[in-house]
Amino acid sequence: MRTLRIFVIAFIGVSLLAGEAFAGYAVQLPKSKITKSMYLDQALQMRRSVHAFNTKKVVSMQQISQLLWAGQGVTGPNGQRTAPSAGAIYPLKIYVLNKSGVWSYAPKEHVLKMVVAENKIAELSKAALAQNFIKQASVVFVIIAYPGKTTLRYFGRGSRFVSLEAGHVAQNILLEAVSQGLAATPVGGFDDLYVGKILRLSKKQQPLYIIPIGYSK
Repeated sequence: MRTLRIFVIAFIGVSLLAGEAFAGYAVQLPKSKITKSMYLDQALQMRRSVHAFNTKKVVSMQQISQLLWAGQGVTGPNGQRTAPSAGAIYPLKIYVLNKSGVWSYAPKEHVLKMVVAENKIAELSKAALAQNFIKQASVVFVIIAYPGKTTLRYFGRGSRFVSLEAGHVAQNILLEAVSQGLAATPVGGFDDLYVGKILRLSKKQQPLYIIPIGYSK
């Protein structure tokens, strides 16, 4: 049974990269690896926004795993994460778009859960004011928020806390991308309603950041 489970997970993982759709499935991500591949100051020095990606090179599942861990990975016994959150509420969620479809990241389980079994990257690029370099990316992250979770405790100030937290998460992802030899660009210009439709967000959710990721052209 254990061998069968490993085989099924591996098969789904390979198919994820190949672009096959598995609606309703959850994919266990490879375990994140904490390495000393680059000093933080080197990553800061090298970080640049990229507007042209190499469409022939694919970001691996291990790299996706590392990027998601950097953005929202659980790092403590009480659910603490890589990015600080006001009141430890953690109102953010990361969506992942690739050729297979749209996935949501569950930090506690470190899994991807399929939301839409269709490649939506080109449509997301259109929703982002036709910024075509997004279409070239191997994978695209979208940071979304449940503002109500934070404003329930902090009222009007909560909206600011949510925006600050999104910045923390985005910077973690950008620096991790550099350490993985990848390029990434934060995008804030897009049609909120259109993006929400693509990701099938509820009215309580709000898209804050689009981050295309890949190899620089």
